[in-house]
Amino acid sequence: MAGRAGRRGKDTEGTVVIMRNRFEDVKMSHKILTSPTDGIKSHFKTSYGLCVKLLETKSLNDCKELIERGFGAYLLQKRAAKKTKENVVNNVEQHRKILQKYTLAGAREYLKLLRRMEKEKKNYEFLVSKMLKSEYELVQAIAEYMPVGIGIQLQNYEVGFFLGDVNWRSGNSFDGYGVITKEGQVLLARKEHIRSFADTDDCIPPKTAQTLLELVSLCNEWEEVAVENCQTSLLVGAYPLNEVYNDVKIQHALDTLSSRDPFPSPPQSPGSIIKQKSILKTMEDQLKKHPISLALEVGEGERVIEALRYASTLKDPMAFTNEKTKKLTNGAEDGGEIFAWKMFQNVYQILQKFEALKGTNATDLGEMVCNMFCCRCFWISLTISFQGGIAVE
Repeated sequence: MAGRAGRRGKDTEGTVVIMRNRFEDVKMSHKILTSPTDGIKSHFKTSYGLCVKLLETKSLNDCKELIERGFGAYLLQKRAAKKTKENVVNNVEQHRKILQKYTLAGAREYLKLLRRMEKEKKNYEFLVSKMLKSEYELVQAIAEYMPVGIGIQLQNYEVGFFLGDVNWRSGNSFDGYGVITKEGQVLLARKEHIRSFADTDDCIPPKTAQTLLELVSLCNEWEEVAVENCQTSLLVGAYPLNEVYNDVKIQHALDTLSSRDPFPSPPQSPGSIIKQKSILKTMEDQLKKHPISLALEVGEGERVIEALRYASTLKDPMAFTNEKTKKLTNGAEDGGEIFAWKMFQNVYQILQKFEALKGTNATDLGEMVCNMFCCRCFWISLTISFQGGIAVE
């Protein structure tokens, strides 16, 4: 990709030329060109190494100007200004009352629990998806070698016994596996329909399976049943009951079938999933006991989060919460710039407190902090913007 996408604050359009490589076809190029544009996010983070590195060559005033004109501060300022425009004085006062009711620390604790709960849920879903994927890959690998009579569970949780391979319909248009349920229903499945196998102790004898395979040829009607996450349908057959009743051999095989249960107990989940379930249960209990969670029925929990988000855009959230009466000012409008500089000041004060800085000069400890910062490959990229400012990424 080469070209210019436009200059911030001056251009609304730009020209970019994309040359596809041998691994991308025309469809991929079309998708790239027609997809919605992604938003630009700042990855600026004030760190100890960054603070020491900047102070080596710049004064505090130069650092202040640099950071407040950075792209990260610009995004914070826009977000804070937009939030200010959307809120009226009554909403701001309502935010203050809510944070005073539950305290700023309580609201932050609730948000922290909520975010951790969401994270643990994603971890659980990831573990389950990995387990299912591993089971599916194992089934796909050994399905062609499964013994006749083994118990199987299908993707729709239907349980039955494998009867043998089936070439059904003229021209071999269907190659699959004959399956019979414990209730005697005949199914025609494919490899992708199989979810898991039962233990060999819970299978039916191969001769019994071969006898029951004759039911496939007796079926005169077939119904297609869609199975979730499968490209092909499962076929369910219907055979004439009078012919089966008159066949002693098949009746004896069906009686044997009814006495077997391929999955007598649900499969045991892996230890990692059991542990993750326990973590989720603990998190749920903590959330239920939290005072804000008890107010969710009237929608106050959402208002607490909204108030906390508003307070985070301000220069001093604690002062905003403790203030009894306060008119809406433009403090939030420039909160983005002030907040970015305040972060740098806090880091600067910590470095001075622990004698990593003497004035603005780095001590031996400060040099070590700076070297650790560089070794971890956190590089500072100063990009001159086309507005005359500097974006620190």
